[in-house]
Amino acid sequence: VGHGALVSGGSPPLSVSARTQARIAVVPQRAAYELLAARPEWWRVFALAMLEAVAITATAYSDMLIPEKERRCACGLLRITGLLPPRRSRPERAQITVTQEELAAIVIVSRTTLLQILRQFEGAGLIEQSYRSVRVLRPAGLEAVARGSRERGDPQGAQAGKGKVER
Repeated sequence: VGHGALVSGGSPPLSVSARTQARIAVVPQRAAYELLAARPEWWRVFALAMLEAVAITATAYSDMLIPEKERRCACGLLRITGLLPPRRSRPERAQITVTQEELAAIVIVSRTTLLQILRQFEGAGLIEQSYRSVRVLRPAGLEAVARGSRERGDPQGAQAGKGKVER
């Protein structure tokens, strides 16, 4: 977080807060430049982190443009769990800590609508809900909903292909 400031030379315009136990390292810019001068191959790590941040931002924006609420919710769940590229290699993130209010804001639906969609997803065996958390059980099934594909147990049923917006 704040890696863009290393490239731009400015100060990071953000703050960090953790929802779960986390370790956050604060490295002064001068010290970071010294480390990177000694190990220039580390610039690649920063470049990859910046590319991932841009990809996540673009995907989030793209998700907001999906008119079907079920598809938008499926895309949002896959995005915040990291089960879509570029972070598909993190299956341990299948369970996320998120409140219904936060998730509703992320996928731009009311909390009532979100609850209905999550119940549909749960009934289809795609997710499992518990207090302040959601676990994706079948990422491929959720991806099918996100794409608008009709799949057995697809909460959208016959409406899946209508109004299709490609990601």
